[in-house]
Amino acid sequence: MKRWPVLVLIAAACWLASGLYFVQPDEQALVRRCGRFAGVPREPGAHWGLPVGIDSIHRLKPREIKRVMIGPAEING
Repeated sequence: MKRWPVLVLIAAACWLASGLYFVQPDEQALVRRCGRFAGVPREPGAHWGLPVGIDSIHRLKPREIKRVMIGPAEING
């Protein structure tokens, strides 16, 4: 009995399922297809894109504020 057709089918199904991604409520997702920005940012929820290797997903938190300290910090003492 040949098992390779079944294994190939399972591998192809897993690769196609890798296109499913979720965006959290405080995030937006940018999709890059073959290295180029593809469309508008994705809103929160479940989305399906092209499989891994074609699409890459970059999640951003647009309302998050980050602070960088430059220079010497004050020492209280």
